[in-house]
Amino acid sequence: MKIEAIEFQALVSQIYSKTFKSFILYLGWNRIPTLAYELFRTGGSWNFWGLSDPQIDELLKQFYFTTDIQAAKAALWKAQEKVADILPYIPIYMGIANVGFRTNVAGIVLNKPLGGQSYLTLLNVHHVGEPFGGTYKEPLGSDPRTLNPFTAISGDEVAVIDNVYEYLFIANPDQVSSDLPWLARSWTIEKVTIGKSNVTKITFHLADNVTWQDGVKFTARDVNFTWFFIKTNRPTQMYSKAFENLIKTELPDDYTIVAYINGTSWAYLYDLNVRIVPMHIWGNSSLLQSAGGWEKFDPSKVPHPSVKGLTAMVGTGPFIFADRKLGEYILLRWNPNYWRRHPEKTIVTQASIPSAVQAGNPLSIAVTVKDYQGQPVPNATVTVRLLSGGSAIKEIQAVHVGGGVYNATIDTAGLSGSYNVSVMVKAGLAGTVFARSLTGTVTVRSAWEQYLPIIILAAVIAVVIVAIIAVRKRARKPEAQQPSESGAQQSS
Repeated sequence: MKIEAIEFQALVSQIYSKTFKSFILYLGWNRIPTLAYELFRTGGSWNFWGLSDPQIDELLKQFYFTTDIQAAKAALWKAQEKVADILPYIPIYMGIANVGFRTNVAGIVLNKPLGGQSYLTLLNVHHVGEPFGGTYKEPLGSDPRTLNPFTAISGDEVAVIDNVYEYLFIANPDQVSSDLPWLARSWTIEKVTIGKSNVTKITFHLADNVTWQDGVKFTARDVNFTWFFIKTNRPTQMYSKAFENLIKTELPDDYTIVAYINGTSWAYLYDLNVRIVPMHIWGNSSLLQSAGGWEKFDPSKVPHPSVKGLTAMVGTGPFIFADRKLGEYILLRWNPNYWRRHPEKTIVTQASIPSAVQAGNPLSIAVTVKDYQGQPVPNATVTVRLLSGGSAIKEIQAVHVGGGVYNATIDTAGLSGSYNVSVMVKAGLAGTVFARSLTGTVTVRSAWEQYLPIIILAAVIAVVIVAIIAVRKRARKPEAQQPSESGAQQSS
């Protein structure tokens, strides 16, 4: 026997084309081993070795088409024993892992109880003392052959792709055997009957605050498109019995999708949990054809059809594909508009806007700008506008006076009435410019109105004086008409 060393991506190509004589390849089953059904059954999408055995097929059928998890486990164990007898395939059991990180890195989220870093690490990792910003590097064992989410097979390809595209749910790091809602906020599973067939009905309720990295809104139509793209094109990496048996879908609204799948299986839920791709990119047939079809389409190599500076590799994930140098690196930049980023965790603004001012007196507005860590931002651009009827009649750039405080003074001479105040703050943070807007109202009183309190006071005093005089006059008049006792005479 002659052993030939071969570059990994070349090996993968031979596996796909089935031009190999024999090969050694590590395959991970993930936490939910539905892949076993495609690995070992006759005609399975991952059955590269051409294994065909009626006994194994029956055991895998018992494993897959049941809702009894314990029965599924027992059938899979028996199937693996049978595989070990007839195929030089050695099942390797996963144990507790030890993962090392540099001492200046914090925020690592580990999966329990198995170990290994969780997907949530990507959202939380940072350098000690620097909760925001910086660079995080991860090694790749080989240069990815493609960044096409439908044809990627190696762990290195998946490691990059899963930073960009996301799933309906992920593993809960506190217990990896349980599920953590992600693009889907919740789901339900029901058994229904269509005609004379038993059917599994799975309803996903999706997050309604998700956008693709090019700003397009994520909806149930993207999920529906992804599922039927897989059902139609049968990509090896994602195709499963769930898609083969998918009867129909329903979209009651933009954030709900219902799948009807023939038969009953505990695995259907997990097989539907694939990376979701944007319909407006992958449904663009001319874009895919320009690369020679969907299988040859590497979205990272194709400019975005409408957004300058982006490639067609846009997902809903926390990182955006930025650059690549073959054999050296792949650069991903953070997604500043990521839907799971806290909305107030970039720049925080507060504005002090007086409710009223006298015409001719300056209108003074103070704006405070802070960054992710609560630190003052000294290099923001703060624009203050005075609006009337939707049009700006005054505009001024606020000046930083220290401590993240920006002051703006507007001349109100010749103004009168109520106005809207618009404050626009733009600040650069970690290579991205963020914008925040604040609004308020102010009343500009006419100049004479500043004397109104004095006029009112004078009027009140005048009224009081008049009243006093009137009272005194009334008091004197009766006194003058009364005769004195000495002058009184009695008539006889």
